[in-house]
Amino acid sequence: PALSCVMVVEFHSSVGSPPNGSDLSEPNAHDSDVATAKVFFTPSGKRGAVEVGSTVLDAARLLGVDLDSVCGGRGICGRCQIVPSFGDFPKRGITAKESALSLLSPVESRYRKLHGLKRKRRLGCSCTIQSDVVIDVPPESQVHRQVIRKAADRRDITIDLDFKIAWITVDKPSMHRPEGSWERLQKALREHFPDLEFVASIELIADLRERLELGNHLATVAVRSNGRIIGLWPGYVDKFYGAAIDLGSTTISVHLTDLKTGEVVASVGRMNPQIRFGEDLMSRVSYAMLNKNGTTEMTRAARKVISELVAAAARQRRIPTSHIVEIVLVGNPVMHHIFWGFNPTPLGHAPFVLASDSPRCAPARKLGVNAVHKFGEVYTLPLIAGHVGADAAAMLLSEAPWKTANSGNTKNPRANCSSMSAPMPRLFLLPRDEFWRARVQPVLLLRGHKLRMGNVRLRAPSSASASTPKL
Repeated sequence: PALSCVMVVEFHSSVGSPPNGSDLSEPNAHDSDVATAKVFFTPSGKRGAVEVGSTVLDAARLLGVDLDSVCGGRGICGRCQIVPSFGDFPKRGITAKESALSLLSPVESRYRKLHGLKRKRRLGCSCTIQSDVVIDVPPESQVHRQVIRKAADRRDITIDLDFKIAWITVDKPSMHRPEGSWERLQKALREHFPDLEFVASIELIADLRERLELGNHLATVAVRSNGRIIGLWPGYVDKFYGAAIDLGSTTISVHLTDLKTGEVVASVGRMNPQIRFGEDLMSRVSYAMLNKNGTTEMTRAARKVISELVAAAARQRRIPTSHIVEIVLVGNPVMHHIFWGFNPTPLGHAPFVLASDSPRCAPARKLGVNAVHKFGEVYTLPLIAGHVGADAAAMLLSEAPWKTANSGNTKNPRANCSSMSAPMPRLFLLPRDEFWRARVQPVLLLRGHKLRMGNVRLRAPSSASASTPKL
């Protein structure tokens, strides 16, 4: 039988008017002969033309951008720090050159010497605008910082970890038994896992002797089901945590989870710093396409903020980051590719070729995510299709619609659509034992185009038992 759906897309807009009817977003120069430059501020999205030679702080005040300063622009407080972005930004109509801001001033040099200044940062009160530029205002430089609240819904879950914990006693070294530390560790582990072949990184083996001695040869070890060791602590440790991360195009949320009980113990969020490279996914694809090191810059920004957010979540509950053993990360295909350092350009045009749609796992610290155990790992869920990401896979696994006896969501497409919020609505249709997925494009619907179905990628088991389908 034919399955049909009607979807009503309603748009709302809110446009505020500046005082006295003036337009703060595009101020006019006082004199047509005065040279001006285009400036775009992120994450606020404020833009306009300012006089060449204006300080970034003055430009921010003129355009209504929230940039802090308490020293009167004398380069003392350091609260007006900004990060310029250079390259081609076609959507914004800006090509920002390295010379877009003035050279490092004596005031900035003094501040850097006395207090330190992070790489690529400038003092907004001391650097001047010379040509078109994109400027990011980091959270700590904003007077009214954005609060990103990303609470985790409570779910009844079964804890089924891919690693086991063993508390072991390792034989002490002896002249009569000249065995290495790694060999003695394996011997102790075989008492708990007789069928596994153990694997450890060179870094773990390098400081193994010292770790064993710190615990008087008593140790706590985390071992994957394939024998890979992902954690080792001197002495007895009984608390372990994982970080569940949603890497969104606009915001990033981190939920720190007790891996023993499944309880979410801390949640933090932040605006995605990649906004300075483009507000939407296609803008970031364009940035990677038009700028030689575009992908590398966006990858570095994503990994850095993820590490900071995991550390912030741990601080909330005074949890040592060494007790965080793994990170599970989801996101749309563009965010996924940028995180792994894959070029996202093929996702900007048909047939939307993925570099890889398989689940991936790698040591966290090798990716620059340092707020975890030294041997902790990052895992990403598989992608479903060219623009159907791991976030969609995670939502389906979390909601488990195949466990609903009557597949009620097929009768209520509106409820089904609302289960996942996104700038582009997503529609999952569940006829019998197959999961269909389509991306609904409001613009195309308004123009009268037909809704086309997406890929059949998930199949429920044919048996009566409602078990989880394989991805």
